[in-house]
Amino acid sequence: VQITQYTTLPFGKTTRGEATYVGVFLLAMTVVGALLGVMNPLDTVLNLAILGPLLVFVAKGRRWAMITFLILWCAQSAFSLSMAEEFNAMGIFWIVIVLFVFWRAISVENARARKA
Repeated sequence: VQITQYTTLPFGKTTRGEATYVGVFLLAMTVVGALLGVMNPLDTVLNLAILGPLLVFVAKGRRWAMITFLILWCAQSAFSLSMAEEFNAMGIFWIVIVLFVFWRAISVENARARKA
């Protein structure tokens, strides 16, 4: 369905739409964390400056943007988890969710590329 009805499905029902919404949610939580003083404001600005523009290309279905977003966000998350003083199951949960959503979107874009 994702491939055959790619142009007719509403954006929110597509895997690229889901990936975009998850990415926007992650960036919004980063901003909330900075406002609450939990996150470093410089990290927040860098996240918005680097990952924000990538989401525009994720929304357009660009595989390179999805892969780049995934690598950068997962690397940052893994680094944050490694620096934590105690085990953070919620952080690992979010990494798994983001990997799953973006992997589905990349799979659909790969299938579309093979079909073309």
